Amino acid sequence: MDRRSLLMTLALGSIAGCVGSRQSPGQSDAGSDTDTDATADETDHSASTDPLAGQPHTELSVGDRSGVQFPDTHQPIAYRFLNNGEARPIRIVATTGGTASIDETIQLPAGEYAIVRFDRPAEYDVQVGVDGGDPVDIRQISADEFSCAQSTGTVTVASDGSVDAEFETATTDCPSARVTDTRFEMGAGECGTTNTATVSAADGVIGVTGRISAPQPCYQVSLESVRYDSADETLFVIVATDEPADGVCVSCLGEIPYEAQIELDNDYPRTVSIQHRLADGQLTDVARTAVTSR
Repeated sequence: MDRRSLLMTLALGSIAGCVGSRQSPGQSDAGSDTDTDATADETDHSASTDPLAGQPHTELSVGDRSGVQFPDTHQPIAYRFLNNGEARPIRIVATTGGTASIDETIQLPAGEYAIVRFDRPAEYDVQVGVDGGDPVDIRQISADEFSCAQSTGTVTVASDGSVDAEFETATTDCPSARVTDTRFEMGAGECGTTNTATVSAADGVIGVTGRISAPQPCYQVSLESVRYDSADETLFVIVATDEPADGVCVSCLGEIPYEAQIELDNDYPRTVSIQHRLADGQLTDVARTAVTSR
């Protein structure tokens, strides 16, 4: 997975004592004298000074690393909140799905900083409030930003209460998902004409549960192929109807249940595509599912 360097600077202006609704970068309240500006510089900043060097006044964690899938390719994201003015209260808020994952007010001495580490990959809305003012939007973290290269950022509060935010992701080519093993089981066929499949993702395994149609319920079923395409991050799975088993079979159109487990390394695919190859050789699309687990 190709990751590019992104350095974004947000000049949010003074937010001390502000009231009313939340503001996003690039917006300001009507009638306010404060300008809000956002610019993005996509040049290579791999040689930038490490914003996490030194000893923080306070360290906070959002979520935990236990249960994170493929932790080597989903490193935590760390932000530094630096007070360049006099000692003051700084409120740090991060929400996930509308629920606060963290809401802490820190009394930061002059020149000191706090580190907030986002340990669990997810979507986070990050906000900061200064001197008791309402928190304003700083940045939305995407789950895709949790990669093999740790993203960092610095949110600086100036002496006048204005806030400047800078975020950086190093340029890194992260390893793609890789299939390491497959398992397949078919169940007893029965009368029916269903072609369905559902996809799950847990513990580094893509699970597929489905039913494939056949001329009779006694037909055999196999996992024809599993292929990962790194270009569009899609896992392609084909389940095929084979020859019927020996012996007498009930005379009706059949459907055969099956389960497949596909073990992966490095990462999950972004999408899983399931196709069935029927007894006449026809290849039919059954499911295309986005994978959201991390």
